[in-house]
Order: sequence, then C-alpha cells, then structure tokens
Amino acid sequence: MGKQCNNKNKLINLSQSEDYFNIEDKACYDVKISNSIFNGFDSIASIYYGNVTFENDIFTNANLSKELETTALKMDESLILTSYKPINNIYVNNCIFTQLYTYSFPLFTIYSSKLNIKNTKFNSCVSSTNYLINISKNENYEPLEINDSFFQSNSVVIGGTKNNINLNNTIIQKPKITNTPSVIFDTTDSHYTISNSKFRFLNLTKTSKLMFNSLNDFSILNTQFLNLTSDYDYMIKCLYHDLAMIDVVISYALNQSSSPKSSIIFYDSGDEKRKLIINNVIFAYCIVSDSIMKITGNDTKIYLNSLKLYENTIGGALIKFEPQYSEISITNIEVKNCKNNRDNHGIFSFANNVNITISNSHFLYNKSDYGGTLYFKDIKNLNLNIVNTFFIENNSKYGGAIYLSMNDYEDIDYRSISLHNVTFQNNVATYFGGAIYFKNSLNYLKSMTGSVFKNNTADIAGGAIFTTNESINTLIFSNLDAFVNNTSKAYGKNYASFPSLALPINKTGNFKISSGNSVSISYIVKDIYGQQIRDTPKLHSNFQLVAELFEISKYDIGDTNGYIKPFYILENHIKTFNNGECIFNDLKIYANPKDYIIHFSMENDPYNITFAINDIPITIKDCENTEIKNNKTYNNYNITYCEKPKCKNGCVNGICMPPIDNHTNNYCKCYAGFDGITCNNVSYESLSNMLTRTRTMQYTIVGLETSIFIFSIYLKNNKVIAEIGYYKLLLLHIALICITVSVVFDGHNDNFMNFLNSISRHTGLFILISVFHCIINISRKLGIPNKDYEIKMLEIRTVDLTKHSKISFSFGSKKSKRSKIRFLNHKGNERKKIAKTSYIPRYNNKSCEFYTNYDNDRENSFTLNKNGSISNDFLVYENLFKRIKEIYENNFKIMFLCVFCITVLIILGINSVIEYNKDIYKNSSIFNNEAYFRKTHVISTNKKWMCINPLSRLNTAFHFAEYLYLIYFITKSSFIWKYEGIFKINIKIYYSVILLLTIGIPPNIISDLVLTNNPNRIPFLLIISNICYSMIYIMVIFDFLYVAFKKNVKISDYFICPKMNFCFFHRSYICGCLKDESEKDEIENLKKFLFLYKYFSVMFEIQNKKIKLVNTNQRIAYIQTLY
Repeated sequence: MGKQCNNKNKLINLSQSEDYFNIEDKACYDVKISNSIFNGFDSIASIYYGNVTFENDIFTNANLSKELETTALKMDESLILTSYKPINNIYVNNCIFTQLYTYSFPLFTIYSSKLNIKNTKFNSCVSSTNYLINISKNENYEPLEINDSFFQSNSVVIGGTKNNINLNNTIIQKPKITNTPSVIFDTTDSHYTISNSKFRFLNLTKTSKLMFNSLNDFSILNTQFLNLTSDYDYMIKCLYHDLAMIDVVISYALNQSSSPKSSIIFYDSGDEKRKLIINNVIFAYCIVSDSIMKITGNDTKIYLNSLKLYENTIGGALIKFEPQYSEISITNIEVKNCKNNRDNHGIFSFANNVNITISNSHFLYNKSDYGGTLYFKDIKNLNLNIVNTFFIENNSKYGGAIYLSMNDYEDIDYRSISLHNVTFQNNVATYFGGAIYFKNSLNYLKSMTGSVFKNNTADIAGGAIFTTNESINTLIFSNLDAFVNNTSKAYGKNYASFPSLALPINKTGNFKISSGNSVSISYIVKDIYGQQIRDTPKLHSNFQLVAELFEISKYDIGDTNGYIKPFYILENHIKTFNNGECIFNDLKIYANPKDYIIHFSMENDPYNITFAINDIPITIKDCENTEIKNNKTYNNYNITYCEKPKCKNGCVNGICMPPIDNHTNNYCKCYAGFDGITCNNVSYESLSNMLTRTRTMQYTIVGLETSIFIFSIYLKNNKVIAEIGYYKLLLLHIALICITVSVVFDGHNDNFMNFLNSISRHTGLFILISVFHCIINISRKLGIPNKDYEIKMLEIRTVDLTKHSKISFSFGSKKSKRSKIRFLNHKGNERKKIAKTSYIPRYNNKSCEFYTNYDNDRENSFTLNKNGSISNDFLVYENLFKRIKEIYENNFKIMFLCVFCITVLIILGINSVIEYNKDIYKNSSIFNNEAYFRKTHVISTNKKWMCINPLSRLNTAFHFAEYLYLIYFITKSSFIWKYEGIFKINIKIYYSVILLLTIGIPPNIISDLVLTNNPNRIPFLLIISNICYSMIYIMVIFDFLYVAFKKNVKISDYFICPKMNFCFFHRSYICGCLKDESEKDEIENLKKFLFLYKYFSVMFEIQNKKIKLVNTNQRIAYIQTLY
C-alpha cells in the first residue's frame, strides 16, 4: 500500500492455478488496494473467488498495443481486473483512471460478479474495439452500480449483455469515437436506471451511431443531456423495450444527419405491447433535420406528462406518433416557439389508429405548413378528446392550430372528436382554416362544449374552421357564440369549405332572342355553408364554365350521353371565374328558330362542383322587324340569324332601323328625349312661349306688391297700423312677395332656378305662417270670451268643482234667495277703492281660474252678487303677467322655429346646387354622365327632357310638414268666433289658412308627386297660386291698408269690441258689477286694451342704435306704474 507499481505481470491472481497465490479449496479472500499508483502496467488482477476493493488509487499510462496484448493477456482478460464468478464483489472508490489505452481489451471484464464504482474519475481511457467495462450475464444478480463518478474522453463505458445497470449522479462528457455501435452504453437485453446524471458534449458520428444500444430497457430520471451533436439518424434509440424518461432535460442537441429520418429519440415498441413514459421532460433549443422524437411499433401506450418543448427548430414533426395502434395521454405539456421547416406536417404528427386525450396543455407560437401544432395524417380510426387546452398564435398554411385528415376506409371501428373548453386564439392560416382544417373529418366532431374560436385568421377562407366538401355538421351552427371576431380575406370568416355549388345570379327563366343575338348569364360559386366564394387570391381562377346548346324536344334533362347535338354556333361560350364569379355577358347564339336548352359544364374542377340550376331554357325566335335576316353555313348546314342594322354614323341615343317606308337607307330611331340624325341632341321641353305669356302677369303682380310694400314702409306712425302691428304688416308683405316670386322661378331647365323656386316659396310660407301664429297667439292671451261663452265655461267649471268638493253654487234669476255657502257682499264704493289701489283683474279662458281659485279656510273668499253670479278679486296681477310672459315665450319659439327651418332649407339647397355644379364641371357635356343626368332630369309627357328640382324630395317633405302644421293651427285658432277684444284681422287670418289648406299647399304636393313630368304643371301652379295668394293679399294687406286710410275710422272698424254690460275691471260680463261707465270711459278702457296689444306684441326694440330683445320684466313693471 502506498507504493507506486510498475509491474508487467498480474499483481493479484485469485484463481485455482498456481501463480503468486495458490488456492486449492476455492476459498474466498478479500483484497484491498488503496492509496496506490499504477503506472505503465499490463494487467492488475484476475479473480475466480474473492472480493477486491480499489480505494484512492490512480491508474495511469497503460498503453497496450495489439502485439503486447497477445503476449500479456489471455482472450477473456482485461487491463485492470477480470472477475469470473457471481459471488465476487469488486469495489472501486475514489479512484482515478487516466491515460489508459488498449487495443481490444476492456479495463474491467465482469462475468456475473458485482461491480460498484463510486466517486471515481475516468479520463482518456480508450479501448479501440471494446469497452471500459465489459459485464455479462448479470441480470439475476446484483446490478452494476456507478455513483458520483465522472467520465471524460473515454471510449464506450459499458458493454455486454443481460445486465441491470444503475447510473447515479454521474457526468459523462466528450466520449472518444470508436468502432462500437454506441458511444456510451453498448450492452444488449439489459435494463438501465439512469438518475441525477449529466451527459454533455457528446459528438455522435456515423461510426459510433448512438448514445445507448437500442436493445435495452431504459429508465432515465432527473438527467440532463446537453450540447449533443450527431451525424447519424438517431441519438437515443430504444427497440422492443419500455422506455421511461422522468425529469429529464435535453438541450442544445444538434442532429446534422442528412437523412430525412433523423431524430434525437427513436422508439420502436415492436410487435408486443409496450409503454413509453415521458414525464416532466424539457426539450429546448434543439435543431434536428427531422424529429425530436419518433415513435413507431405495433401497439404502444404513450404517456406525455408535463412535457415542455421550447425554441426547437426541426425539419419534420417535433414528435411523430406512427404506431399501428397507439393509446396516447398528453397532459399539462407546453409547446412553444417550435418550427417544422421541412416535411411541414405539424409539430406533433399522428398516423394510423389513434386513441388520444390532450388535457391542460398549451401550444404557443408554433409554425408548420400543415397544422400549426397537431397534424393527423390520413387517420383510419380516431378517438380525439381535447380538454382545457390553449392553442394560441400558431401558424400554418392549412389549419393554423390543427390539421385533421381521415381516409375513406370502409372497415372503421371508431371515430370521434370532442373539444371541451378548448381555446383557439390568434392562430393564422395563410390559406385555409385559421384554427382547424378538417379533411373528411368534420362529421365526426361530436362536441365542442365551452370551446372558443377568437381572433383567428385565414388569408383565403375559414377564419376559424375549414372543411373539405362533406356534409354540414350542425354542431357548428348550434355553437355560433363560440366564434368571436374571426376573419378571412376571401370568404367564410368563421367557417368555410371548398367550392361546392354553382348557381346563377340573374334571370334563368325562358330566354327569348332571335338568332345571332346574345344572352347574359352569370354564375357564382358557393361553399357547403351557402357562402359566396370571393376568390381574391385567384386560387380558383382556372375553373372554366362551358356552355352548350341542346334541342329541347330531343334532350333528356341532365343526360347528355349519346345525344346528337343540333347545328348551332356559340360564340364566347367558355369563361373563367374571376373573384368567384363567371360572367357570360355576351353569349352569342346562332341557331334556327326552335326551343333549346343551354347546358353548362365545369372544367378544371377538382372539387366536383354541382349546379343548383342548369339546363336553362331558351327560345330562338324569328327576326324582329328592326333586324335584318341573314344566313350562315356551318358544316354544310344553313343557319338563319338576325343582324342588327348599322347606321353610317351610329346612333348615339337611339336604335338603328332597317330601311322602311320613306327611308332608303338604315336610319336612327331616337329614344325619347333625343333627336337629330344620330340622336345625339338632347331635346328639352320648350316652355318659353307658355312662360312668357303667363309670367307677364306674374311680374305685374310682383311689381304691384313691391310698390305697396315700399309705400307701407312710410306708414309706421299710422295709428291703426301701429296698433295692429307695423312690423307684422311688413313681414306679411315680404312673405307674400316671396311666394309670388317663387312661381317666376318655376319651369326652367335650370336646376339653380328650381332651387330658387323652393327657397323663395318655403321662406315665404314659413314667414307667413309664423306671423299668423304670433297674431293668433296674442289674441288668445289678451282677448276675452263673449258673454254666452263665458257663462257656458263657468257652468262647466262649477259642475266639475261640485263633483270634487262639498261646496255648492246656485245660479239663476233674482229669485234665488240663499246659497249653501256664505258670501260677503262688498259695497260698490269699496270695490272701486280696491280697483284703484290694488290690482288689475284677469280672466283665464282655459280653466276659468278667475272663478275657481278659492281657499276652504277663508270664508270671505267669494262674493255672491245680487244676480246670483260669483266674483273673485284676488291674484289679478299674477294671472295677467303670467299671460304676458307666455306671449313672449311663445312668440320667441315661433320666431326661432321659423329662422331654423329657413336656415336648414338654404343649407340643403346650396349643398345640392354645389354637387350638381361639380358634376357639370367634371363632364364637358352634362349627358356624358348619363346616370347623373337621368337623376336630375325626367322625360315629360311630350317625350322631352325636363329638369327635376334638386330639392324635390325636400320640397315634398316641407309641404307635408307645413300642411300638418296648418291643420293644427286652424284647430287651435277656432276660439276667435267666441272671443271679443281681438283684432278683426284674426278672422281674415282664419280664412287665409283655409285657403292655404285647400288651394295653397295641396296643388304643390300634387305637382311634386304626380305632375313631375307634365309640362302643364307650370301654368297649373301659376294660376292656382295666383288665385290663392292674391285672395290672401286682398283679405289681409288691402283690408289692413283700407282701414288705415279710412276717414273717421273707429276702433270697431278693425277691433271686435266688447258688448254692453262688460266690466273692464274684471274683464267679464258676469262679475256682478254695476256697469255705470260713460261712453268716454268705455273708449278709454278700449284704448288701454289696445295699448296692451301694442305694447306686448313687440319682441325687439332699438336702444342706442342696437337691436335688442325686449326685457319682459321691465315692460311688466311699466304697466304696473300705469295701473
């Protein structure tokens, strides 16, 4: 011990033959070698029976060439130790093996013995054709244990057969390349348990192909494989055995093999039922020309749990599942940022017969051409159940997340697809199926409970789901809430299929044309969901529709086999689809007059598109009288056809006719509204003569009205005009002049003049109606009911009060002696005193508040007069001033509404004229833009063009609004027949409104709706309008002026004065007051009445040369000082 040995022969030989130790009786001996250095030796020990322990030893610089091995060692010996019996125990602890070289012999040869290596380093130990440890036939004995050790730059660590091998907490890195099939473990039929270890910097070549021999069972636990490089097909290969990998990391693995079948792990279960368990394994930053893991065999159970795949770049699927029958459980895995760059068949690909459950997993940011994550290739039997799983931002050409294809097998055992709480979000397909592409498989979708397809995109079709042409699965339509904001650029934002159905989009009834003419038929293509295919990428642009002609009497619909086609010529009968539409806009047919069928067929169609409507009937008739009959020969068969005559210079807006009657050559028959040899002249309706005659009178009327208006301006200080309303007179003049002028602008072939017609007419009507309403409004508030109406209203109100209180009233003659309520009688002088010092009474015609405002707690509130009537002397000021405020408020609203309507009308009218002028500017001739011309013009009853008012619709709308407003107005103004204390002009206004409702506005509505194209509407409107507005002018303006200039004019000439026995104090006939006023007092009272009208009808006043709105409170305060 503690010595350096440089021996050339065995140090220990525990055997039956005599050497250093001769043991006759097979007794076992324990030998321990510790703290020693073996340098440059040939062999250390051979053991038949015994135990050997190496501890803290160093073995170095052994170099046995091929020639030395033949002389120094026997065939079954080794460089360090050879053990032959299962009862032997060999322990290697804390040793170092370095710079050891043999040609073909291992360092250790173990036959069924126990070998335990712990905390030992092997560095640069090489056996060119063999292993460091050769151990055989030890499967029923103690396993080979290697713990806490380190291997670097060595040849194959273990070789042999039928062993149990445990490798724990060991590092193996940078192995030497030898001629053995495997670079680390090359045993067969053995079971390995590898735990807490690291395999680093492994370089596998085509010579040393694998890390481990494939004919073993492996349990790999908590182990790391880092920085692996290979030129061979596989790195880890397991054949016909179980494989378990738990808590494993494989990172930065590079497989540079040119083989299309290369992978990191290849697993083949063979013919027997085997298990593959992958639990909590990480594959990260691996680059492989094909797959990270390839699984095949006959019948395999596969468990993938907590698997994580990050940033892997692969040429094929990340994991290929290819057993004939596989039962797969995938739970809690995460696949992120992985790319399939070569065969493009998904990140996980599946084949044959698959029973799979995927749950609680995430597939994120992956990319492949067919199925961004899952690719099911031509599956025969499938049970697919996906639960609580997310597919987010995956990318593919077909099926952004999943591509699912099934073959048309007849002997199917099971097929079912279920999606429970699955989220497909932001997945992209550059062609079809943003989330899922179903090929012959959608019908097997049994459930999609709680699943969501959100923000998925397909560049062509099927933003969420795309399916080949199979029957519709109604499950999709019963879960429409599952589709949220999916998009596609061509068609089917949520779901779509390949083209399935062709159908016409225009007339498909019986066409009737003459031979040589054309028909127009357009077909579109739809998918099985009835969605029109907008083929913006032109994927289906090679589809062709071919039209053929069949004689209907000999044609069996739908069957063209064996049918002898008639003699015909078709031109432009082959068309291609463009953006999902095929247009036969000039299908020209030459055939003799008979009944035929146009039959369509599809060429270059890989989808077997069917026709919703085909075999379209068409009748070829004889030539029209506008056509020329000719003959054409086809295959010695004479075909009659009709030809449109051609005029020398063409017919711009007409039809060319053959020579008939007085025409010796072809001639143009012009359409309505056009004339000339080539029909190129626009023929306008000539209204000049008619308008010249009728408008002379109109100009005269406008001149007369204008003169009277100018004259009226100087009548501001006229007493009568001032009391009735000076500014109202001027506004009425302006309104009627505008209406009269509007007729002058009507009937022109100029849209601007028609615009002025609408503006002036409606502006005049708005002002006229507004002034009428203001006058009626003031009269309603300041006027008084006549005696009969006042008594009637009092009786009605009293009856209502009696129903709701215990108070009773008695009316009647002087014989009425008593009332149920006591009323206090005031003396006449007391009442006069109150009147002079207190307030001005008022009367409320709506509710008779003058008589009904009482307080049950005040017994002195009412007075019963001698004639039995009732009087109330309270709240006079408040009621009067309330009415005055209502006058201002209502008049302001009327004025604002008038200004608003005029403003809206002018804005809309100007906009219409501007748009019209833009179109004229854009076109050298207005008829160059035929659509716009026909929009702004109409053919008259005389077959000539007439201008349409650009505001015709708005015109009609305003006329209806004005008419409805006047109906409301006349119902509210009927009170004037029961009122006194109002101007007589109110009655003229009432008659004027009746005229507007009968011959004022209705003719304009009739003209706009019925007589648009009748030139006689101009004189019709002119005559009716002149009659209507002249009568209004005479009734209102002339009567106004007549009274103003009448000599000795009285108030009663223009004002409806109250009758005798009227109390001006209470503004009532039945107040019970003694009417002892003199005639002079009555006149003074009337003047005060008129002053209220004059003073409170003004809305604006001029102060300091500025127009200001009247201050209502100031005016009321001024009235208080007067009374």
